[in-house]
Amino acid sequence: MVLVKVIDILIDIIKAVYYLLKWFVTVFVPFVVQYIGIPAFAIGILFSVSIMGGSVLFVLVFCAMMYYFIKGTIFKSKPKLTQ
Repeated sequence: MVLVKVIDILIDIIKAVYYLLKWFVTVFVPFVVQYIGIPAFAIGILFSVSIMGGSVLFVLVFCAMMYYFIKGTIFKSKPKLTQ
């Protein structure tokens, strides 16, 4: 008689864990993925593109400034020739 009650309690605990896991996988995980995961992924993509764009812009500006600096210093310089 006691063994039957213990087995019934264990079965009830297993059922409760099963239903909790079933709810977790079928309701909670899709909710988290849909309303938190997808927006976080999109924000991550936008953030990485903005960082990449800033880096590319920095490189282009740096190259342009170096071009004008070198052009101005080498081709417009008039060294003094000593006699």
